[in-house]
Amino acid sequence: MTQGLLYKTFLVFVLFITCLEAEAQTHRVRFKYLMNERRLRKLNSGSPRLDIKGANGKVYSVCPGTRFKFSVTNTQGTLLIDPWAITSNPSRCDSAQFINDTTANNLRIQLPLRSRIGDPTVSVTLHYRTWVFGVNTVGLKVRPKVKDYNGKEYRSSAVAGNFNLGFSAGYSFGWTKFTHRSSNSFSITPGASLGFSSAVLSKEILKKNVDVSSSTGNLVLSPAVSCIIARNDIGIILSYGIEKMTGKNASAWAYQGKGFFGLGISASFKL
Repeated sequence: MTQGLLYKTFLVFVLFITCLEAEAQTHRVRFKYLMNERRLRKLNSGSPRLDIKGANGKVYSVCPGTRFKFSVTNTQGTLLIDPWAITSNPSRCDSAQFINDTTANNLRIQLPLRSRIGDPTVSVTLHYRTWVFGVNTVGLKVRPKVKDYNGKEYRSSAVAGNFNLGFSAGYSFGWTKFTHRSSNSFSITPGASLGFSSAVLSKEILKKNVDVSSSTGNLVLSPAVSCIIARNDIGIILSYGIEKMTGKNASAWAYQGKGFFGLGISASFKL
């Protein structure tokens, strides 16, 4: 597998993820914000005070022990809340003051506009958790020291420039900051990834003395544990994994089965 083919594959999957993300703006599957009593109390105690209200202005609370899931549409500072699911104890939370299964679907959080030039912009931060799928490219790998078949030692090194296409999946812990002008999301996503790259053995360090003069490129698989730190679904991926070359004379590669630290860029799609 050549680097050119890997590069083209990466572009196709970035386009695929972008299309999925655009579609997901109106058709989210599992991506929902979370609200409980503690988080609502924090909103209520801020300055200015922010409440979850109905269309008629009625203020709602979240019952203790309840977790409320919802999606949000930001309309110039009016956060329209679309309830998705709520866990509650009917005997405790059937009061009209609490959000429950009978609450009308017209909830909102209103962000006040600035009344004077120089006033601070009012914002609200809502938290979410969701599964994330993504594509990434690891542009920098830090490899351990190795020895070739002559016993010559090569120190640990940072390798850059080798194209690496990868896929990742993980569980994301995120938050979105809403203002009347914009919405920006930030997230931390621990998970796992699998990278694909190629290496030409005639240009690599070998631990076995074999004839690799006709080598044109071997596929290298890089399974790893990873963490993605992202803003609006584009982020930096940090990973630690092992490299497993496939194909003829793969066992001669000095880095076969060795660990590495990786740094790259990731584009993610929330499920």
